[in-house]
Amino acid sequence: IATRADEPQLAAIFSKLLGGLDEQEVQAVLSHQMLLTINDRVDRRRLLVFGAGGLLLLALVVYWNRKLKRLNAALQRANQKLQDVSITDALTGLYNRRQFDARIAEEFASCQRHGRMFSVAMIDVDHFKRVNDERGHVFGDYCLRHIADLAKSVFGREGDVLGRYGGEEYIVFASGGGSEEFFGRLEAVRLLIEQIPFEHGGETWRLTISAGAHAAVPVLGDVPSDFIRRADARLYQAKELG
Repeated sequence: IATRADEPQLAAIFSKLLGGLDEQEVQAVLSHQMLLTINDRVDRRRLLVFGAGGLLLLALVVYWNRKLKRLNAALQRANQKLQDVSITDALTGLYNRRQFDARIAEEFASCQRHGRMFSVAMIDVDHFKRVNDERGHVFGDYCLRHIADLAKSVFGREGDVLGRYGGEEYIVFASGGGSEEFFGRLEAVRLLIEQIPFEHGGETWRLTISAGAHAAVPVLGDVPSDFIRRADARLYQAKELG
């Protein structure tokens, strides 16, 4: 028994009551307590329902995680495609004029700061109007892609940037290296285009290009347009010299 500490008389009364119980009454009380049982059976049906619900929830989480990963991957591919479209020429796959201008400004400034050689060349397809007039503009577009692919096979090193300048004109620059090495690779492109004719739909067309280049270490006050202007002037000299 238990009573409050401030009720000593109550404790005394309970003690007397307990003390007055005989052995048989005590055993009856104990027997009654021992007969009490606890229902500890597990409801397996409910457990199965909860388990199935948990598995279903887990499956949904896994499914949505995978779906989100696929959606994120598709979104990244779409963003990359948009990025590529914004910086490349749709016809040739080379850098477009806007991206080329941004790259040349960046690399030119770097060569200027560190005293490295900067080389730039203008390339023009010879007599391209005749290609469009005789074979049509679609055939002419294929020719431009052919030239771009051959040029990329030579100017594909680190530090090389090749772009479509407009129409049948291309432009390429290289940062670092030597001028003779750059001019040599430019000549290699010219020979490739001359020696490998373009073929499409059973038709063959031999193409040639003219090129002008300028290479120097940029000094204070130089800007990329100065180098491009000198390369363009030499392109016209090449045209006049055949």
